[in-house]
Amino acid sequence: MVFEAVTPTLLDDATARCWGRDDNDHVSDTPTTLEFLDISVGQQHTCAIRSANNLAACWGRFSTTTNAPPADVTFDVLATGTDFTCGIESDDGAIFCWGDNSYEQVADRPDDTGYSAIGSGSTHSCALRESDGTIHCWGRNQYGQLDVPDDTTFDALAVGMQHTCGIRSSDSQVECWGLDESGQSSEAPTDQFDSISAGWHHTCGVRSSDSSITCWGQRTINPR
Repeated sequence: MVFEAVTPTLLDDATARCWGRDDNDHVSDTPTTLEFLDISVGQQHTCAIRSANNLAACWGRFSTTTNAPPADVTFDVLATGTDFTCGIESDDGAIFCWGDNSYEQVADRPDDTGYSAIGSGSTHSCALRESDGTIHCWGRNQYGQLDVPDDTTFDALAVGMQHTCGIRSSDSQVECWGLDESGQSSEAPTDQFDSISAGWHHTCGVRSSDSSITCWGQRTINPR
C-alpha cells in the first residue's frame, strides 16, 4: 500500500522517483543514481531493493532505526509500514523485519520459510506462503486485520492500513477482513480477480473477465 500521499515508481533505467508529501524527506532524499528492483513507501519512510546486490536501502524518518536495514540480508520483496519494514529474504523466502516493534510487528514475524508475497499496513503485516497458499499475519489486531479466514488458501494478498484482503484459490474471488468503516472489507464485488491492491480505507482489483479496475471503500480524498 502507499502511505501519506506519496507515490513511488521505478523508471526504465531502474532509478527511483517519488512525489507527494515530503514532511520527512522520503521524497526529496530519494537516491537518483542507484538502480533498484523494487520500492515500497511507508508512512514516513521509503525502502527499495538495490539491483546491484539485492540489499535494502532506506531513507526518510528515523534513519538510525526504521531505515537501518540489515547489511548482510538480501531481499526479493519489501513492505513498509509505520516506522517499520519487512521483507522476503532472497535465499529461502524467510521473513525479516526491522524498526518499531510497539505491536510486535517486527518480533512476531513467521519463523518458517517459503513466502512469495508480503504487505504491511499501519501496524501489521501479512505474507503469502507459496507452497500451500496460506496467509500468515502478525502485529496489531485491534480490528481483526490478523484474523485470516480458516481453511482458506489464496493466490494473492493486499494489505491496507488496518484491513487485509486476498484472492481465494478456490474461485478467484476477493475476501477481506479487518477495519470496515468505509466498506473496504465487506463490499468486495463477487467477480473474479487477477490482482488486488489495498490503500488506507479502500481496495481495488483487476477483473479477470475484462481487465477492468474496480474499487470499493472510501470514495473521498483525505483532506490532509
